[in-house]
Amino acid sequence: MPPEPSWRDSLPEEIRSHKTLVDVADVGSLAKQFIDAQAAAGTSIRIPGPDAGNEALTAFHAKLAEKVPGLIPTPDPDNADQMSALYTRMGRPAEAVGYEHPEGVDPTQMVDFAKLAHSLGLTKAQYKGMLTSLVEKTTKTTEEVDEQFQAASRALKQEWGIVYEDNLQLVQSVMKGTDAPKELMELAADNKLPADSLKWLYNIGKQLGSEGINFQKDESTTRLSPSEAKSRSDEIMNDRKGPYWDGAHPQHKEYVQRVVDLNRAAAAGGKL
Repeated sequence: MPPEPSWRDSLPEEIRSHKTLVDVADVGSLAKQFIDAQAAAGTSIRIPGPDAGNEALTAFHAKLAEKVPGLIPTPDPDNADQMSALYTRMGRPAEAVGYEHPEGVDPTQMVDFAKLAHSLGLTKAQYKGMLTSLVEKTTKTTEEVDEQFQAASRALKQEWGIVYEDNLQLVQSVMKGTDAPKELMELAADNKLPADSLKWLYNIGKQLGSEGINFQKDESTTRLSPSEAKSRSDEIMNDRKGPYWDGAHPQHKEYVQRVVDLNRAAAAGGKL
């Protein structure tokens, strides 16, 4: 019994057995596949060959971007236009004034920085994120420096005790007498001089004062520091032949009271 006729019998012999026709059942199926192929060809994008010029490549990229909006082609790093287009697609504002600034940052103080960021291709998110991080770090550093300043100031007040204000007066006199820079005078007036600087200026005043240079410090207001009060008390107590230990001495009561006052001053910060 001869085989049933096939639609492939009408095809040229050289293509009857082509692999693309193996699964085609009939002429209708063949026609449908042809129509689908034509439709696909209409939406396809031909990749330029290795000898294609810049114009063909540009047209290809434009068509590719149109068909696949989320696809970003790799630009030539040396091509300013391509790099600028990439930065724009990634989120760089059209102009530097388009950047947003975090709270606490004055935009008028960031004009040059914003221009630099724009030229480097920073996106809005990158720019704001970077500034936010810088502000946080700067704030933290400032707070740490302030804490250290306050701690040193408290330590100096404790060291100087009741003579703290008197020593500050001497510091002011030293700066005025030596024609200190205006900025230094302003810091001292605002109580912003570091503790080390205050001690340094105070020691200068003491040294110059011992050489006969008068900085107009009112000695009548000078009181004892806690350490000085304790030292004077110990001097009296260590003098076993002095009035403190001799009950018959006419100044005995005076010395006893003096030791009491000195010890109270040493414990209370130098206040007699």
